Amino acid sequence: DRVFEPERPITRAEALAILNNAAETLRGAEAPASCETLDFEDVSESDWFCEAVARGYANGITGGKTKTSFDPYAPLTRGEAAVMIRRTLEKELEQLAAEEAGGAAESLAPFLPGLLPGM
Repeated sequence: DRVFEPERPITRAEALAILNNAAETLRGAEAPASCETLDFEDVSESDWFCEAVARGYANGITGGKTKTSFDPYAPLTRGEAAVMIRRTLEKELEQLAAEEAGGAAESLAPFLPGLLPGM
């Protein structure tokens, strides 16, 4: 319905779609990403978020709530958000380092420890 609702909690599917749009790693999907191979009963090929879930799952950014359920419409918890963001940033740094992007990975690395605890 394309309604802007800034006060509404974000769902797990929406968060992955945002990360997918923002992260080069997920757009390029290092691991093969296919809606057909997902084992989640609550994500179908016709869902608008299927590709984002497939890429996020294939790249280790997220997992399911169970082996057969992703729970795409559940509100994203702060913990889930932190894990998804951290894993995405780690993948981005790995990709930058692998591409030897003129030292970009090394120039970003000092800023990550303060971004999320444990980095």
